Amino acid sequence: MFCFLAAPAVVLCGCDQSDHGGGSIDRSARVVHPALPAATVRVSLFIGDCVSVGCEGGGVGFWNRRGSVCYLALDAGESCVVRLRDDCWQIESPDGHLWGEVPLGESAALDVRSSDGGYVCVGESEQQRYRGQLRLLADESGDAIRVVNILDLESYLQGVVGAEAYASWHMAALRAQSVASRSYALWRINRRGGAGEWDLGSNQASQMYRGVAGETVRVTTAVQDTRGVVLTYGGSGSDAVLPGYFSSTCGGHTADAQGAFGGIEESQVPLRGGVCDYCRRAAPEGLMNWGTVEIGKAELSEALLRRYDDLAYLERIVDVAVTRQSDCGRVEELGLLGSTGARTRICAERFRLGVTSTERPLRSSWYRLEDGGDVWRFADGRGYGHGVGMCQWGCQAMAVLGYDCVAILRYYYPGANLERAY
Repeated sequence: MFCFLAAPAVVLCGCDQSDHGGGSIDRSARVVHPALPAATVRVSLFIGDCVSVGCEGGGVGFWNRRGSVCYLALDAGESCVVRLRDDCWQIESPDGHLWGEVPLGESAALDVRSSDGGYVCVGESEQQRYRGQLRLLADESGDAIRVVNILDLESYLQGVVGAEAYASWHMAALRAQSVASRSYALWRINRRGGAGEWDLGSNQASQMYRGVAGETVRVTTAVQDTRGVVLTYGGSGSDAVLPGYFSSTCGGHTADAQGAFGGIEESQVPLRGGVCDYCRRAAPEGLMNWGTVEIGKAELSEALLRRYDDLAYLERIVDVAVTRQSDCGRVEELGLLGSTGARTRICAERFRLGVTSTERPLRSSWYRLEDGGDVWRFADGRGYGHGVGMCQWGCQAMAVLGYDCVAILRYYYPGANLERAY
Protein backbone atom coordinates (compact mmCIF):
# COMPACT_ATOMS: atom_id res chain seq x y z
CA MET A 1 0.00 0.00 0.00
CA PHE A 2 1.20 3.51 -0.81
CA CYS A 3 0.42 6.76 0.96
CA PHE A 4 0.91 10.16 -0.63
CA LEU A 5 3.68 12.66 -0.19
CA ALA A 6 2.50 15.85 1.44
CA ALA A 7 2.63 18.32 -1.44
CA PRO A 8 0.38 21.29 -2.19
CA ALA A 9 0.64 20.93 -5.96
CA VAL A 10 1.90 18.65 -8.67
CA VAL A 11 4.52 20.00 -11.04
CA LEU A 12 4.85 18.18 -14.35
CA CYS A 13 8.15 18.96 -16.02
CA GLY A 14 8.23 19.72 -19.70
CA CYS A 15 4.45 19.91 -20.17
CA ASP A 16 3.17 22.29 -22.81
CA GLN A 17 1.73 25.65 -21.92
CA SER A 18 -1.25 26.82 -23.94
CA ASP A 19 -4.14 29.20 -23.86
CA HIS A 20 -6.36 26.15 -23.28
CA GLY A 21 -4.35 25.05 -20.24
CA GLY A 22 -6.40 24.83 -17.07
CA GLY A 23 -3.44 23.23 -15.23
CA SER A 24 -1.00 24.74 -12.75
CA ILE A 25 2.17 23.97 -14.67
CA ASP A 26 5.50 25.55 -13.84
CA ARG A 27 7.54 25.27 -17.03
CA SER A 28 10.78 26.34 -15.37
CA ALA A 29 10.60 23.77 -12.58
CA ARG A 30 12.16 20.34 -12.86
CA VAL A 31 10.95 17.28 -11.04
CA VAL A 32 13.39 16.17 -8.38
CA HIS A 33 13.15 12.41 -8.09
CA PRO A 34 11.72 11.69 -4.65
CA ALA A 35 13.51 9.32 -2.30
CA LEU A 36 10.59 6.89 -2.20
CA PRO A 37 10.85 4.09 -4.77
CA ALA A 38 8.14 3.34 -7.30
CA ALA A 39 5.71 0.56 -6.50
CA THR A 40 6.52 -2.98 -7.61
CA VAL A 41 4.05 -4.52 -10.04
CA ARG A 42 3.54 -8.20 -10.94
CA VAL A 43 2.33 -8.74 -14.50
CA SER A 44 1.05 -12.10 -15.73
CA LEU A 45 2.43 -12.41 -19.26
CA PHE A 46 1.11 -15.79 -20.47
CA ILE A 47 0.61 -19.47 -19.64
CA GLY A 48 2.46 -22.09 -21.68
CA ASP A 49 3.34 -25.78 -21.67
CA CYS A 50 7.00 -24.91 -22.15
CA VAL A 51 8.81 -21.60 -21.84
CA SER A 52 11.87 -20.35 -23.70
CA VAL A 53 14.05 -18.21 -21.43
CA GLY A 54 17.12 -16.16 -22.31
CA CYS A 55 18.96 -12.94 -21.57
CA GLU A 56 20.37 -9.92 -23.33
CA GLY A 57 22.99 -7.47 -22.12
CA GLY A 58 23.93 -9.65 -19.16
CA GLY A 59 23.54 -13.11 -17.66
CA VAL A 60 20.63 -14.51 -15.67
CA GLY A 61 20.29 -16.96 -12.82
CA PHE A 62 17.46 -19.36 -11.96
CA TRP A 63 16.79 -18.99 -8.23
CA ASN A 64 14.39 -20.31 -5.65
CA ARG A 65 11.82 -17.81 -4.44
CA ARG A 66 13.81 -16.83 -1.35
CA GLY A 67 16.88 -16.10 -3.44
CA SER A 68 19.00 -18.46 -1.34
CA VAL A 69 19.74 -21.10 -4.01
CA CYS A 70 20.78 -20.59 -7.63
CA TYR A 71 20.03 -23.68 -9.73
CA LEU A 72 21.41 -22.55 -13.08
CA ALA A 73 23.18 -19.56 -14.58
CA LEU A 74 23.12 -18.44 -18.22
CA ASP A 75 25.60 -16.10 -19.87
CA ALA A 76 24.44 -13.19 -22.01
CA GLY A 77 22.94 -14.45 -25.25
CA GLU A 78 22.32 -18.00 -23.99
CA SER A 79 18.84 -19.50 -23.67
CA CYS A 80 17.08 -22.59 -22.36
CA VAL A 81 13.67 -24.25 -22.29
CA VAL A 82 11.74 -24.81 -19.03
CA ARG A 83 9.04 -27.47 -18.65
CA LEU A 84 7.00 -29.06 -15.86
CA ARG A 85 7.19 -32.84 -15.84
CA ASP A 86 6.61 -35.40 -13.09
CA ASP A 87 6.26 -32.67 -10.45
CA CYS A 88 9.66 -31.24 -11.38
CA TRP A 89 10.98 -28.16 -13.09
CA GLN A 90 13.04 -29.41 -16.01
CA ILE A 91 15.57 -27.05 -17.59
CA GLU A 92 16.78 -28.10 -21.01
CA SER A 93 19.11 -26.84 -23.68
CA PRO A 94 17.42 -25.43 -26.82
CA ASP A 95 18.10 -28.76 -28.58
CA GLY A 96 16.48 -30.82 -25.81
CA HIS A 97 19.36 -31.94 -23.56
CA LEU A 98 18.42 -31.97 -19.87
CA TRP A 99 20.52 -29.51 -17.88
CA GLY A 100 18.85 -29.94 -14.51
CA GLU A 101 15.74 -30.75 -12.47
CA VAL A 102 14.22 -29.05 -9.44
CA PRO A 103 11.36 -30.78 -7.56
CA LEU A 104 8.26 -28.61 -7.16
CA GLY A 105 8.30 -29.56 -3.50
CA GLU A 106 11.67 -27.86 -3.16
CA SER A 107 10.74 -24.72 -5.11
CA ALA A 108 7.16 -23.99 -6.19
CA ALA A 109 8.46 -21.09 -8.29
CA LEU A 110 11.60 -20.29 -10.24
CA ASP A 111 12.80 -16.69 -10.23
CA VAL A 112 14.82 -15.61 -13.26
CA ARG A 113 17.02 -12.69 -12.30
CA SER A 114 19.45 -10.65 -14.35
CA SER A 115 22.94 -10.63 -12.89
CA ASP A 116 24.36 -7.68 -14.85
CA GLY A 117 21.45 -5.29 -15.34
CA GLY A 118 20.44 -6.70 -18.70
CA TYR A 119 17.05 -7.78 -19.99
CA VAL A 120 15.34 -11.06 -19.24
CA CYS A 121 13.85 -12.65 -22.36
CA VAL A 122 10.92 -15.06 -22.48
CA GLY A 123 8.30 -16.46 -24.83
CA GLU A 124 6.53 -19.63 -25.86
CA SER A 125 8.33 -19.62 -29.20
CA GLU A 126 9.74 -16.16 -29.95
CA GLN A 127 11.34 -14.46 -26.97
CA GLN A 128 10.44 -10.89 -25.94
CA ARG A 129 12.60 -8.64 -23.76
CA TYR A 130 11.49 -7.42 -20.33
CA ARG A 131 12.91 -5.31 -17.54
CA GLY A 132 12.98 -6.54 -13.96
CA GLN A 133 12.76 -10.27 -13.27
CA LEU A 134 10.59 -13.22 -14.20
CA ARG A 135 8.78 -15.62 -11.91
CA LEU A 136 7.78 -19.02 -13.30
CA LEU A 137 4.83 -20.59 -11.47
CA ALA A 138 3.09 -23.91 -11.81
CA ASP A 139 -0.41 -23.17 -13.10
CA GLU A 140 -3.44 -24.62 -11.31
CA SER A 141 -3.36 -27.63 -13.66
CA GLY A 142 0.16 -28.51 -12.53
CA ASP A 143 1.27 -29.04 -16.13
CA ALA A 144 1.45 -25.51 -17.52
CA ILE A 145 3.70 -22.61 -16.53
CA ARG A 146 2.49 -19.11 -15.74
CA VAL A 147 5.09 -16.44 -16.48
CA VAL A 148 4.99 -13.31 -14.32
CA ASN A 149 7.15 -10.22 -14.88
CA ILE A 150 8.06 -8.40 -11.64
CA LEU A 151 9.37 -4.86 -12.04
CA ASP A 152 9.00 -1.30 -10.79
CA LEU A 153 5.89 0.58 -11.87
CA GLU A 154 7.70 3.27 -13.88
CA SER A 155 9.55 0.69 -15.99
CA TYR A 156 6.28 -1.17 -16.48
CA LEU A 157 4.60 2.00 -17.76
CA GLN A 158 7.22 2.40 -20.48
CA GLY A 159 5.95 -0.89 -21.92
CA VAL A 160 2.30 0.08 -21.44
CA VAL A 161 2.04 3.59 -22.86
CA GLY A 162 3.68 2.56 -26.13
CA ALA A 163 1.25 -0.35 -26.42
CA GLU A 164 -1.87 1.62 -25.51
CA ALA A 165 -1.16 4.76 -27.55
CA TYR A 166 0.71 5.60 -30.73
CA ALA A 167 4.25 6.75 -29.96
CA SER A 168 3.82 9.42 -32.65
CA TRP A 169 0.94 11.06 -30.77
CA HIS A 170 1.30 14.51 -29.26
CA MET A 171 3.41 14.57 -26.09
CA ALA A 172 0.51 15.98 -24.06
CA ALA A 173 -1.55 12.93 -25.03
CA LEU A 174 1.28 10.56 -24.08
CA ARG A 175 1.65 12.29 -20.71
CA ALA A 176 -2.08 12.02 -20.05
CA GLN A 177 -1.95 8.34 -20.99
CA SER A 178 0.97 7.84 -18.59
CA VAL A 179 -1.00 9.30 -15.67
CA ALA A 180 -4.14 7.33 -16.51
CA SER A 181 -2.22 4.05 -16.87
CA ARG A 182 -0.23 4.66 -13.68
CA SER A 183 -3.44 5.39 -11.76
CA TYR A 184 -5.13 2.25 -13.03
CA ALA A 185 -2.12 0.07 -12.24
CA LEU A 186 -1.62 1.47 -8.73
CA TRP A 187 -5.36 1.10 -8.04
CA ARG A 188 -5.12 -2.57 -9.02
CA ILE A 189 -1.99 -3.09 -6.90
CA ASN A 190 -3.62 -1.49 -3.85
CA ARG A 191 -6.86 -3.38 -4.42
CA ARG A 192 -5.08 -6.75 -4.41
CA GLY A 193 -2.91 -5.79 -1.44
CA GLY A 194 -0.25 -8.33 -2.36
CA ALA A 195 -2.70 -11.24 -2.48
CA GLY A 196 -2.26 -13.85 -5.18
CA GLU A 197 0.70 -14.13 -7.51
CA TRP A 198 0.07 -11.21 -9.90
CA ASP A 199 -1.61 -7.81 -10.00
CA LEU A 200 -2.40 -7.31 -13.69
CA GLY A 201 -2.49 -9.17 -16.96
CA SER A 202 -0.72 -8.03 -20.11
CA ASN A 203 -3.72 -7.73 -22.43
CA GLN A 204 -6.81 -5.53 -22.76
CA ALA A 205 -8.49 -7.18 -19.77
CA SER A 206 -6.04 -5.06 -17.71
CA GLN A 207 -4.04 -2.82 -19.99
CA MET A 208 -1.77 -3.73 -22.88
CA TYR A 209 1.88 -4.34 -21.94
CA ARG A 210 4.62 -5.24 -24.43
CA GLY A 211 7.73 -4.98 -22.30
CA VAL A 212 10.77 -3.39 -23.94
CA ALA A 213 9.12 -3.74 -27.37
CA GLY A 214 6.65 -1.02 -26.37
CA GLU A 215 9.33 1.49 -25.40
CA THR A 216 10.40 4.52 -27.44
CA VAL A 217 12.25 7.70 -26.53
CA ARG A 218 9.02 9.73 -26.66
CA VAL A 219 7.12 7.26 -24.50
CA THR A 220 9.93 7.11 -21.94
CA THR A 221 10.01 10.91 -21.81
CA ALA A 222 6.25 11.09 -21.21
CA VAL A 223 6.48 8.55 -18.37
CA GLN A 224 9.43 10.34 -16.78
CA ASP A 225 7.75 13.76 -17.08
CA THR A 226 4.83 12.53 -14.97
CA ARG A 227 6.75 10.26 -12.59
CA GLY A 228 4.63 9.20 -9.62
CA VAL A 229 1.60 11.34 -10.56
CA VAL A 230 -1.80 9.68 -10.18
CA LEU A 231 -5.47 10.62 -10.24
CA THR A 232 -7.18 10.70 -6.86
CA TYR A 233 -10.68 11.29 -5.60
CA GLY A 234 -12.11 11.18 -2.07
CA GLY A 235 -10.77 8.79 0.56
CA SER A 236 -7.25 9.03 1.94
CA GLY A 237 -3.92 7.41 1.25
CA SER A 238 -4.05 4.46 -1.11
CA ASP A 239 -7.86 4.41 -0.96
CA ALA A 240 -7.91 7.73 -2.82
CA VAL A 241 -6.33 6.40 -6.02
CA LEU A 242 -8.84 6.60 -8.85
CA PRO A 243 -8.91 3.74 -11.37
CA GLY A 244 -7.78 5.61 -14.46
CA TYR A 245 -10.02 3.81 -16.91
CA PHE A 246 -9.62 4.66 -20.58
CA SER A 247 -10.76 3.28 -23.91
CA SER A 248 -10.02 3.88 -27.57
CA THR A 249 -13.08 5.84 -28.73
CA CYS A 250 -16.10 6.85 -26.64
CA GLY A 251 -18.25 7.72 -29.67
CA GLY A 252 -19.21 11.17 -28.39
CA HIS A 253 -20.14 10.43 -24.77
CA THR A 254 -18.06 8.67 -22.12
CA ALA A 255 -19.74 5.94 -20.07
CA ASP A 256 -20.65 5.79 -16.40
CA ALA A 257 -18.38 3.28 -14.64
CA GLN A 258 -21.16 1.91 -12.46
CA GLY A 259 -23.39 1.39 -15.48
CA ALA A 260 -20.61 -0.18 -17.56
CA PHE A 261 -19.04 -2.45 -14.96
CA GLY A 262 -21.36 -2.56 -11.94
CA GLY A 263 -19.99 -2.59 -8.40
CA ILE A 264 -18.29 0.81 -8.70
CA GLU A 265 -19.22 3.19 -5.92
CA GLU A 266 -21.60 5.97 -7.00
CA SER A 267 -19.42 8.50 -5.16
CA GLN A 268 -16.78 8.31 -7.89
CA VAL A 269 -17.97 11.42 -9.67
CA PRO A 270 -15.00 11.55 -12.09
CA LEU A 271 -16.16 8.27 -13.65
CA ARG A 272 -19.82 9.10 -14.22
CA GLY A 273 -19.29 9.97 -17.88
CA GLY A 274 -20.17 13.00 -19.98
CA VAL A 275 -20.18 14.54 -23.43
CA CYS A 276 -16.94 14.24 -25.42
CA ASP A 277 -16.56 16.83 -28.18
CA TYR A 278 -13.20 15.63 -29.44
CA CYS A 279 -12.96 12.01 -30.64
CA ARG A 280 -15.03 12.83 -33.73
CA ARG A 281 -12.17 15.13 -34.79
CA ALA A 282 -9.52 12.41 -34.79
CA ALA A 283 -10.86 8.85 -34.54
CA PRO A 284 -11.01 6.69 -37.68
CA GLU A 285 -14.57 6.42 -38.99
CA GLY A 286 -14.66 2.68 -38.38
CA LEU A 287 -14.16 3.31 -34.66
CA MET A 288 -16.43 6.34 -34.32
CA ASN A 289 -19.28 4.66 -36.20
CA TRP A 290 -19.02 0.93 -36.90
CA GLY A 291 -22.44 0.29 -38.40
CA THR A 292 -24.09 -3.11 -37.90
CA VAL A 293 -22.77 -6.47 -36.72
CA GLU A 294 -24.81 -9.67 -36.94
CA ILE A 295 -24.13 -12.68 -34.70
CA GLY A 296 -25.96 -15.96 -35.13
CA LYS A 297 -28.22 -16.82 -32.21
CA ALA A 298 -26.71 -20.28 -31.76
CA GLU A 299 -23.20 -18.84 -32.02
CA LEU A 300 -23.97 -16.15 -29.43
CA SER A 301 -25.38 -18.70 -27.00
CA GLU A 302 -22.40 -21.01 -27.39
CA ALA A 303 -19.92 -18.16 -26.97
CA LEU A 304 -21.46 -16.89 -23.73
CA LEU A 305 -21.84 -20.35 -22.17
CA ARG A 306 -18.30 -21.29 -23.18
CA ARG A 307 -16.80 -18.18 -21.62
CA TYR A 308 -18.90 -17.92 -18.45
CA ASP A 309 -19.36 -21.06 -16.36
CA ASP A 310 -21.86 -19.27 -14.12
CA LEU A 311 -24.36 -19.19 -17.02
CA ALA A 312 -24.32 -22.96 -17.56
CA TYR A 313 -27.70 -23.41 -15.85
CA LEU A 314 -29.36 -21.59 -18.77
CA GLU A 315 -28.33 -24.54 -21.00
CA ARG A 316 -29.09 -22.57 -24.17
CA ILE A 317 -29.82 -18.86 -24.50
CA VAL A 318 -33.06 -18.43 -26.43
CA ASP A 319 -33.74 -14.71 -25.93
CA VAL A 320 -31.77 -11.54 -25.31
CA ALA A 321 -33.23 -8.14 -24.41
CA VAL A 322 -31.84 -4.77 -23.34
CA THR A 323 -32.92 -4.10 -19.75
CA ARG A 324 -31.05 -0.87 -19.03
CA GLN A 325 -29.52 1.94 -21.09
CA SER A 326 -27.71 5.16 -20.25
CA ASP A 327 -29.24 8.52 -21.10
CA CYS A 328 -27.18 8.70 -24.31
CA GLY A 329 -28.36 5.25 -25.42
CA ARG A 330 -25.37 3.09 -24.44
CA VAL A 331 -26.50 -0.39 -23.34
CA GLU A 332 -25.64 -1.08 -19.68
CA GLU A 333 -27.46 -4.36 -18.97
CA LEU A 334 -29.12 -7.18 -20.88
CA GLY A 335 -31.56 -9.90 -19.85
CA LEU A 336 -30.96 -13.50 -20.91
CA LEU A 337 -33.60 -16.25 -21.13
CA GLY A 338 -32.42 -19.85 -21.06
CA SER A 339 -34.04 -22.91 -22.62
CA THR A 340 -34.69 -24.11 -19.06
CA GLY A 341 -36.94 -21.09 -18.49
CA ALA A 342 -34.38 -19.54 -16.16
CA ARG A 343 -33.64 -15.84 -16.52
CA THR A 344 -30.68 -13.70 -15.55
CA ARG A 345 -29.18 -10.31 -16.24
CA ILE A 346 -25.67 -9.55 -17.41
CA CYS A 347 -23.56 -6.40 -17.48
CA ALA A 348 -23.33 -5.12 -21.06
CA GLU A 349 -19.52 -5.06 -21.05
CA ARG A 350 -19.36 -8.64 -19.80
CA PHE A 351 -21.84 -9.59 -22.52
CA ARG A 352 -19.78 -7.79 -25.19
CA LEU A 353 -16.52 -9.46 -24.20
CA GLY A 354 -18.27 -12.83 -24.23
CA VAL A 355 -19.72 -12.59 -27.75
CA THR A 356 -17.18 -10.52 -29.68
CA SER A 357 -14.85 -12.30 -32.10
CA THR A 358 -12.27 -11.49 -34.74
CA GLU A 359 -14.79 -12.30 -37.47
CA ARG A 360 -17.68 -10.37 -35.87
CA PRO A 361 -16.23 -7.75 -33.52
CA LEU A 362 -18.69 -6.03 -31.21
CA ARG A 363 -16.62 -2.91 -30.70
CA SER A 364 -18.67 -1.31 -27.94
CA SER A 365 -21.93 -1.52 -25.99
CA TRP A 366 -23.40 1.48 -27.79
CA TYR A 367 -25.79 -0.08 -30.32
CA ARG A 368 -29.44 -0.84 -31.02
CA LEU A 369 -30.30 -4.53 -30.48
CA GLU A 370 -32.61 -6.09 -33.09
CA ASP A 371 -34.01 -9.60 -33.54
CA GLY A 372 -33.03 -10.70 -37.04
CA GLY A 373 -34.59 -14.17 -37.05
CA ASP A 374 -31.59 -16.50 -36.89
CA VAL A 375 -29.26 -13.68 -35.87
CA TRP A 376 -29.00 -10.94 -33.29
CA ARG A 377 -28.36 -7.62 -35.01
CA PHE A 378 -26.33 -4.92 -33.26
CA ALA A 379 -27.15 -1.82 -35.30
CA ASP A 380 -25.92 1.79 -35.41
CA GLY A 381 -22.82 0.94 -33.40
CA ARG A 382 -20.68 3.76 -32.04
CA GLY A 383 -17.28 3.90 -30.35
CA TYR A 384 -14.64 1.31 -29.50
CA GLY A 385 -14.16 -0.09 -25.99
CA HIS A 386 -16.03 0.29 -22.73
CA GLY A 387 -16.11 4.10 -22.96
CA VAL A 388 -15.30 4.76 -19.28
CA GLY A 389 -12.85 7.51 -18.33
CA MET A 390 -10.47 8.97 -20.89
CA CYS A 391 -11.30 8.67 -24.58
CA GLN A 392 -7.88 8.08 -26.15
CA TRP A 393 -8.69 9.49 -29.59
CA GLY A 394 -10.36 12.43 -27.89
CA CYS A 395 -7.25 12.89 -25.78
CA GLN A 396 -5.10 13.05 -28.91
CA ALA A 397 -7.47 15.53 -30.55
CA MET A 398 -7.33 17.79 -27.48
CA ALA A 399 -3.53 17.64 -27.46
CA VAL A 400 -3.34 18.62 -31.13
CA LEU A 401 -5.63 21.57 -30.38
CA GLY A 402 -3.16 22.79 -27.75
CA TYR A 403 -4.52 21.45 -24.47
CA ASP A 404 -1.89 20.27 -21.97
CA CYS A 405 -2.04 16.97 -20.14
CA VAL A 406 -3.54 18.47 -16.99
CA ALA A 407 -6.42 20.02 -18.93
CA ILE A 408 -7.02 16.72 -20.75
CA LEU A 409 -7.12 14.76 -17.50
CA ARG A 410 -9.47 17.28 -15.89
CA TYR A 411 -11.78 17.09 -18.87
CA TYR A 412 -12.09 13.30 -18.81
CA TYR A 413 -11.95 12.85 -15.00
CA PRO A 414 -13.89 15.91 -13.76
CA GLY A 415 -13.43 16.52 -10.05
CA ALA A 416 -10.35 14.32 -9.75
CA ASN A 417 -7.11 15.58 -8.25
CA LEU A 418 -3.53 15.02 -9.40
CA GLU A 419 -1.17 13.95 -6.60
CA ARG A 420 2.18 12.25 -6.23
CA ALA A 421 2.04 8.70 -4.92
CA TYR A 422 5.85 8.62 -4.68
